Amino acid sequence: MLKQGIIVTKTKEIPFNNVNFVSVSQGLLGKMFNFGNIEIATGGDDPDIVFNHIHDPHRVKEIIQNQLIK
Repeated sequence: MLKQGIIVTKTKEIPFNNVNFVSVSQGLLGKMFNFGNIEIATGGDDPDIVFNHIHDPHRVKEIIQNQLIK
C-alpha cells in the first residue's frame, strides 16, 4: 500500500497475487548509503507503485518476493 499526501490523501493498494514483478533502482549515492527505489508492477512496462528512498531496497524486494511465493 502506498499512501501519499498530508491534506489530501491518495492511497494505492496492490494485492500480492496481482504483482508481476518487483525491481530496485539505485544511483551511486544509493549504492554507497544503501537506499533506493522499489518499483512494483502488475502488468505492462510501467510500475504501478514506486516507493522512493527506501533503506536496504534489495532486502525489501526479497521480503516482497517471499510473500509472492506463499
